[in-house]
Amino acid sequence: MEHSSFLLELIENKSWPDQRQVLSGKPEGTRIKGFFKIGFSVDNIDECLRQLALLKIIPQRIYTDSETKKRNFLIEDPDKNLIQFFE
Repeated sequence: MEHSSFLLELIENKSWPDQRQVLSGKPEGTRIKGFFKIGFSVDNIDECLRQLALLKIIPQRIYTDSETKKRNFLIEDPDKNLIQFFE
C-alpha cells in the first residue's frame, strides 16, 4: 500500500519455521526474535539518527547499499521487536 507520504509493505516468508512448532514444550513466555519487523522510509536518515540520539537510541550498525549508497539501520523497541529505518 503506498501513498505520497506512506508506504506499507507486508512480507510473508513461507520458509520460516512455524513458531508454534519451534516453541512447543518451551516455557510460557518464550519468544523467538527476528520473525518480523516494521520499517519506515525517511527523507533524511541523518536527521532521523540525530533525533534518536537525543532519546539515547543508537543503532549498533548502519548499513549502506553498495549500489545505491542508500543507508538503513535497525533498532529494537522495548519488546525487542525490530524497527528498520531506510532512505
